[in-house]
Amino acid sequence: MKLINRTNVINMLLVMGALLVVIGILEAGLRWTPFEALIATVGVPRYYYTADPKLGYDITANVSTSTISFADQSFPIWSNALGCFDTPYQGESSSIYLAGDSFTWGFAPFEEKWGTRVQEFLGTRTLKCGVGGFGTIQERLKAERVFERVPTLKLTVLAYFRENDPTDDFAFPNKLVYDGYLVRKPEADTKRSFEEMQPRLADVYQYGKRYCMQTKPDHPSLQRLKCILTRHSITYHLVKNTVKQFVSEQELRQVGAVNVPVPSVFSMSAEDEQRHFAETGAFRETVRAKGSDFFVTLVPTREDVQLPLDAPDPYRAYKAYLTSQDIPFIDLREMFHQVDPTATSLYWERDPHWNVRGNRLAGFLISDALLERSAWIPERDEKRAALRKNLAKEFPVLSELF
Repeated sequence: MKLINRTNVINMLLVMGALLVVIGILEAGLRWTPFEALIATVGVPRYYYTADPKLGYDITANVSTSTISFADQSFPIWSNALGCFDTPYQGESSSIYLAGDSFTWGFAPFEEKWGTRVQEFLGTRTLKCGVGGFGTIQERLKAERVFERVPTLKLTVLAYFRENDPTDDFAFPNKLVYDGYLVRKPEADTKRSFEEMQPRLADVYQYGKRYCMQTKPDHPSLQRLKCILTRHSITYHLVKNTVKQFVSEQELRQVGAVNVPVPSVFSMSAEDEQRHFAETGAFRETVRAKGSDFFVTLVPTREDVQLPLDAPDPYRAYKAYLTSQDIPFIDLREMFHQVDPTATSLYWERDPHWNVRGNRLAGFLISDALLERSAWIPERDEKRAALRKNLAKEFPVLSELF
């Protein structure tokens, strides 16, 4: 009986060893295929962000050129003296200030992002000061700081993203910096201040690094293994994605086969939403005090663009607030949908941000809206005519709308 058991054990070990070799060969081969994107993460260089007691965090000023990598691409990034992903600021008179989150920050090469296109199309210095993960509160506070160093300003554009701007405000400060890395606050700590979070940051950072979670897991060893596989095994993702087609995520979570997702949406009341909307009004007052006009761009998600045009408007409540406050805005969803109802040519394949073509379309549309309402722009009519000609050439489906 011992011999039989020992033989079975040896055979099992041989089979397991052979499987590991096969999986290792498979993993190595998959690294040369598009499936490699399954384990790609956004890699912002360490110390690109700095702790900031007022904003929670901000882009570190004067960061030398480095590289950001994500699932679809990698490209050079840096920052100027204002803490913006922009060309060096040398005290020149600027005309336009751009505020927003990661859609405004970029997620495209600098020369291709929509803020750069606005400067190109309008021919006026544009401060491109979006910060990934910022909500409206942080965007306003950063603008106040930058405005102190800018001699003149004609126009401020706020790019508003409904997907996370409300929750970023609700949890303000939504993220903090620990050891040079950006750390998102756990849901349980939503209302903790910058100071209250400092003693907690080391644990939150270590949980994320070791377990891919914001809190200590119930089964640390199992979660550690899943975290390692999530970060390093393409095969693991392929198997998990296949299983998900036949087994519900709830069932997988019950047996510990998938991680509990990181909370991205907090429970907000109607009063919370109205307080959040009021931050846009506060931003407008900050801008007015600088002597600047104010304009809002509504950024659509990929799913927004894919909606039929007669579907309920995802921005209905926010638009109602803007209208009630007489704040001008442009909603890009309809024109993005007209160009590509599937959104596949306007967004990165795996990352949720606009790709190069999406940035260019946004640059065209926002520039046209700004030219329409900004009489101070030199040669405005000529620039608008040239812009619309190029827009119709690159996006023919929009020619009838202009």
